[in-house]
Amino acid sequence: MNSIFKCTGALVLSALCCFAQNGGSVVTVTEHGVKFGAGIVTRHFEDTKIKGTSGGYTVRTHNVGAMDETVTIVSGGTSGKMDVETIDCFGPVLSLEYGVWQSDAVTLSVIGDFQYFWLNNSRHVNGVSTETYSYTPVNNPEFGSVIGDIHSFGDRFKAKMDMDLYILDLGLKADYAFNESFDIYAACGPTLTFADTDSKVDGRHDSDEDFIFGFYAGVGATYWFNEKVGVSCEVRYDAAFDKVETKDIKQELDGFGGALKLVIAF
Repeated sequence: MNSIFKCTGALVLSALCCFAQNGGSVVTVTEHGVKFGAGIVTRHFEDTKIKGTSGGYTVRTHNVGAMDETVTIVSGGTSGKMDVETIDCFGPVLSLEYGVWQSDAVTLSVIGDFQYFWLNNSRHVNGVSTETYSYTPVNNPEFGSVIGDIHSFGDRFKAKMDMDLYILDLGLKADYAFNESFDIYAACGPTLTFADTDSKVDGRHDSDEDFIFGFYAGVGATYWFNEKVGVSCEVRYDAAFDKVETKDIKQELDGFGGALKLVIAF
C-alpha cells in the first residue's frame, strides 16, 4: 500500500513542476460559483485488531505439581489481527465546492466531500489464546490465591468483518492559480464518519453502529482542460477521534490517502 501513496504524492509533485511552467494555455477558469467533482479516493487503513474478548466463562479445576496445587481456569479468549485488503482501501468520492472570495491569483472556497469504503475481511487468523487462572496451593491455603494468565501462541481461528464507512467532510479550501489552466490548493476541515459494522470471531457474532468525528488536511493540484472541465489530484491525511469497535474487533480510521477527481465548473 505504501507504493500507492508514494505514487500519488509523486503525481502531485510532478504536476506542480510541469504545469506551473506551462504558461501557453488560454483557458479561463471560473473562480466563483459551483464546482462538482467525482472520482476515486484511497486511504491506508491499519490492520484490524481482534481484541481477545472472552468466548464465555468456563470453570475447570485440575491439580498440578508435586504439592497438589489447584489451578482453576475462569475465563478464556482469543486475540490477533488481520490485514485490510488492498481493494478495500479504494472507494468513490463526490465533492461540491463554492468559491466565496477571490483576489488576484488566490481563491477561497467552501468544499464538501462524500466518501464510501467497504471493508470486508474473512480469513483464518494465527493468533493467541489467553486463559486467566486462579492458583491456590491446597497444602498451604493461608497463602491465598494468585491470579495470572496462560498464553498459547499459534492458535488458528476464523475471523470475519463487514464494515461500511460513510464519510462526510466540510472544509475550507485555498487555491493559488499559477496560470489560467493550473492551480494548486490546500484544504482542511472536520469530518463525520458513520460506521456500520458486523464481526464474527471464533464463532462469536456482534454488530454496532457508530458516529465518529474527526478532521482532515490535504494538498493537491488541478489542471483545467477548458473553462468547464478539469482533473484534480490530492494527497490528504484523515484523523478520527475514536475507533470503530465491536466486542471482538477494533479498527483504526486514521491514515494517509489520496484522491483523483474529474472536476466540472458551473
